[in-house]
Amino acid sequence: MIRDDLFKVFRHFKTVGGQGLLPSNVFAVAGRILKQYTNEQIVNEINNLEADGLVIANDNSITLTDQGEMYVWGEFVLQNGIRDFMNIFRHFNTKAGQILLFSNILAVKYEKLSPLSNKHLEEIVTACQQLGYIQEGNNCLILSESGHNYIYGD
Repeated sequence: MIRDDLFKVFRHFKTVGGQGLLPSNVFAVAGRILKQYTNEQIVNEINNLEADGLVIANDNSITLTDQGEMYVWGEFVLQNGIRDFMNIFRHFNTKAGQILLFSNILAVKYEKLSPLSNKHLEEIVTACQQLGYIQEGNNCLILSESGHNYIYGD
Protein backbone atom coordinates (compact mmCIF):
# COMPACT_ATOMS: atom_id res chain seq x y z
CA MET A 1 0.00 0.00 0.00
CA ILE A 2 1.37 3.40 -0.94
CA ARG A 3 0.82 4.89 2.54
CA ASP A 4 2.94 2.23 4.20
CA ASP A 5 5.61 2.61 1.55
CA LEU A 6 5.71 6.39 2.06
CA PHE A 7 6.20 5.81 5.77
CA LYS A 8 9.11 3.51 4.90
CA VAL A 9 10.74 6.65 3.46
CA PHE A 10 10.32 8.41 6.84
CA ARG A 11 11.80 5.33 8.57
CA HIS A 12 14.66 5.27 6.06
CA PHE A 13 15.59 8.85 7.02
CA LYS A 14 14.85 8.16 10.75
CA THR A 15 12.35 11.03 10.80
CA VAL A 16 10.35 11.76 13.97
CA GLY A 17 7.52 14.19 14.70
CA GLY A 18 8.43 17.77 13.93
CA GLN A 19 11.15 16.80 11.47
CA GLY A 20 10.74 17.20 7.75
CA LEU A 21 12.01 15.75 4.54
CA LEU A 22 12.77 17.66 1.40
CA PRO A 23 10.48 16.55 -1.41
CA SER A 24 13.65 15.80 -3.38
CA ASN A 25 14.66 13.30 -0.65
CA VAL A 26 11.36 11.47 -1.05
CA PHE A 27 11.77 11.25 -4.80
CA ALA A 28 15.46 10.34 -4.49
CA VAL A 29 14.58 7.07 -2.75
CA ALA A 30 11.43 6.58 -4.82
CA GLY A 31 13.34 4.29 -7.14
CA ARG A 32 13.99 1.86 -4.30
CA ILE A 33 10.97 2.22 -2.03
CA LEU A 34 8.26 3.77 -4.20
CA LYS A 35 9.21 2.44 -7.63
CA GLN A 36 5.82 0.92 -8.39
CA TYR A 37 4.02 4.27 -7.99
CA THR A 38 3.85 7.23 -10.33
CA ASN A 39 4.85 10.70 -9.14
CA GLU A 40 1.18 11.68 -9.31
CA GLN A 41 0.21 8.78 -7.01
CA ILE A 42 2.93 9.77 -4.55
CA VAL A 43 1.85 13.41 -4.50
CA ASN A 44 -1.82 12.41 -4.09
CA GLU A 45 -0.97 10.18 -1.13
CA ILE A 46 1.12 12.92 0.49
CA ASN A 47 -1.96 15.14 0.19
CA ASN A 48 -4.05 12.36 1.80
CA LEU A 49 -1.52 12.06 4.63
CA GLU A 50 -1.80 15.79 5.19
CA ALA A 51 -5.61 15.62 5.21
CA ASP A 52 -5.37 12.86 7.84
CA GLY A 53 -3.06 15.00 10.01
CA LEU A 54 -0.05 12.71 9.61
CA VAL A 55 2.18 15.18 7.75
CA ILE A 56 2.36 18.87 6.97
CA ALA A 57 3.37 19.36 3.37
CA ASN A 58 4.41 22.38 1.36
CA ASP A 59 6.76 23.05 -1.52
CA ASN A 60 9.80 23.05 0.78
CA SER A 61 9.24 20.07 3.08
CA ILE A 62 7.07 17.19 4.18
CA THR A 63 7.03 17.30 7.97
CA LEU A 64 5.94 14.36 10.07
CA THR A 65 3.43 15.33 12.77
CA ASP A 66 3.36 13.72 16.21
CA GLN A 67 0.38 11.68 15.04
CA GLY A 68 2.40 10.62 12.01
CA GLU A 69 5.30 9.70 14.29
CA MET A 70 2.99 7.32 16.17
CA TYR A 71 2.02 5.71 12.86
CA VAL A 72 5.65 5.30 11.80
CA TRP A 73 7.36 4.37 15.09
CA GLY A 74 4.65 3.55 17.62
CA GLU A 75 4.58 4.93 21.14
CA PHE A 76 7.76 5.92 22.95
CA VAL A 77 8.40 3.63 25.93
CA LEU A 78 10.84 5.09 28.45
CA GLN A 79 12.05 1.66 29.63
CA ASN A 80 13.09 0.81 26.06
CA GLY A 81 14.94 4.11 25.80
CA ILE A 82 16.75 3.45 29.09
CA ARG A 83 17.75 -0.02 27.91
CA ASP A 84 19.07 1.30 24.59
CA PHE A 85 20.92 4.19 26.25
CA MET A 86 22.54 2.01 28.89
CA ASN A 87 23.69 -0.35 26.15
CA ILE A 88 25.92 2.49 24.92
CA PHE A 89 27.89 1.98 28.14
CA ARG A 90 28.08 -1.74 27.33
CA HIS A 91 29.26 -0.89 23.80
CA PHE A 92 32.24 0.96 25.31
CA ASN A 93 32.75 -1.78 27.94
CA THR A 94 32.27 0.79 30.72
CA LYS A 95 32.54 -0.54 34.28
CA ALA A 96 31.23 0.89 37.55
CA GLY A 97 33.00 4.13 38.45
CA GLN A 98 34.29 4.67 34.93
CA ILE A 99 33.34 7.63 32.76
CA LEU A 100 31.85 7.88 29.31
CA LEU A 101 32.55 11.15 27.53
CA PHE A 102 29.62 13.00 26.01
CA SER A 103 31.55 13.03 22.73
CA ASN A 104 31.59 9.20 22.76
CA ILE A 105 27.84 9.12 23.32
CA LEU A 106 27.26 11.61 20.53
CA ALA A 107 29.47 9.58 18.20
CA VAL A 108 27.26 6.48 18.46
CA LYS A 109 23.82 7.75 19.43
CA TYR A 110 22.33 7.52 15.93
CA GLU A 111 23.71 4.03 15.51
CA LYS A 112 22.77 2.71 18.97
CA LEU A 113 19.51 4.55 19.76
CA SER A 114 16.19 4.39 17.99
CA PRO A 115 14.90 7.61 16.47
CA LEU A 116 12.38 7.90 19.32
CA SER A 117 15.11 7.41 21.92
CA ASN A 118 17.18 10.11 20.23
CA LYS A 119 14.21 12.45 20.33
CA HIS A 120 13.70 11.75 24.05
CA LEU A 121 17.40 11.52 24.99
CA GLU A 122 17.24 14.23 27.66
CA GLU A 123 14.29 12.49 29.34
CA ILE A 124 16.15 9.16 29.20
CA VAL A 125 19.34 10.59 30.75
CA THR A 126 17.30 12.22 33.52
CA ALA A 127 15.52 8.93 34.23
CA CYS A 128 18.87 7.06 34.34
CA GLN A 129 20.17 9.62 36.84
CA GLN A 130 17.03 9.32 38.97
CA LEU A 131 17.34 5.54 38.93
CA GLY A 132 20.93 5.92 40.14
CA TYR A 133 22.45 4.29 37.07
CA ILE A 134 24.62 7.26 36.16
CA GLN A 135 25.92 10.55 37.52
CA GLU A 136 26.88 13.59 35.54
CA GLY A 137 30.55 14.53 35.57
CA ASN A 138 32.62 17.12 33.74
CA ASN A 139 31.70 16.54 30.06
CA CYS A 140 30.96 12.94 30.89
CA LEU A 141 28.65 10.49 32.59
CA ILE A 142 29.85 8.20 35.35
CA LEU A 143 28.47 4.69 35.54
CA SER A 144 27.34 3.68 39.02
CA GLU A 145 27.39 0.24 40.58
CA SER A 146 23.63 -0.11 40.06
CA GLY A 147 24.04 1.02 36.45
CA HIS A 148 26.75 -1.61 36.00
CA ASN A 149 24.42 -4.24 37.48
CA TYR A 150 21.61 -3.13 35.17
CA ILE A 151 23.83 -3.50 32.10
CA TYR A 152 25.76 -6.62 32.92
CA GLY A 153 23.35 -8.35 35.30
CA ASP A 154 26.01 -8.90 37.97
